[in-house]
Amino acid sequence: MTHKEEIEQLLIKGDLTKAIEELLRGTKANGQIRLHNDLILQSARNNSNEADSGRGILSSDDYKREKARINYAVQSYLGEYLPLADMHVNSVGNNTIPVQDVPKRKDIFISYSHHPEDQPYFDEIKRQLKSLKAYGLDVIVWDDTQIRIGDDWLSEITKALQATRVGVLLVSQNFLASDFITTKEIPALLDAVKNEGGKIMSVILRKTPFQLHPVLGKYQAANPPEKPLNTLTEPEKDEVYSKLLEDILHFYGNG
Repeated sequence: MTHKEEIEQLLIKGDLTKAIEELLRGTKANGQIRLHNDLILQSARNNSNEADSGRGILSSDDYKREKARINYAVQSYLGEYLPLADMHVNSVGNNTIPVQDVPKRKDIFISYSHHPEDQPYFDEIKRQLKSLKAYGLDVIVWDDTQIRIGDDWLSEITKALQATRVGVLLVSQNFLASDFITTKEIPALLDAVKNEGGKIMSVILRKTPFQLHPVLGKYQAANPPEKPLNTLTEPEKDEVYSKLLEDILHFYGNG
């Protein structure tokens, strides 16, 4: 049985979560980046659907309808899953699928809201992260202001996320209310954490119940949610920035 057929069998059995996991592994190893990123979004939808059902938020009918929609989407993606025969093979489950060298993640990605309330903090933290080079850390610190006129903005963000090792999240209610951040950037960064040794480092900009977030809340932030940057004095902000830089340097082995 091929890997593709195994995934088809999982869908037939109703094991949607496992089917998505296997297809994610296969598309990543196969180098089908666009398909892999689309699947990350379906995985996030599926996880949310399962969690809402478990908490009793969804009715049985709503849960089944959403699961059917995700199943249909995954089946359509499976039709595009075409491993290339001339690549090396690597074991996945009881089967083999082709793999190719994937560039090692290295860079830092700043994820933030463009809301005017958050912009001053983005500007300051961006300046702080630029100082990492002074400590010998040779990485790209990427944010979407580097997209130029005429660039395919979605493609540029996707490429940057694929090269990201550390995601610096500038958290506020504006940040959490952004559909693009929650459905595109955060799932991609979480995938890097789960599968490629990445790291998420959050900075709390404004008052928000960050610790209650079902996914991000389990990751330690640079400052406590009850002490967001907009309530701190300048020396206190400097402490937060210093801690962020120190933790990044330690993570990369420079500290």
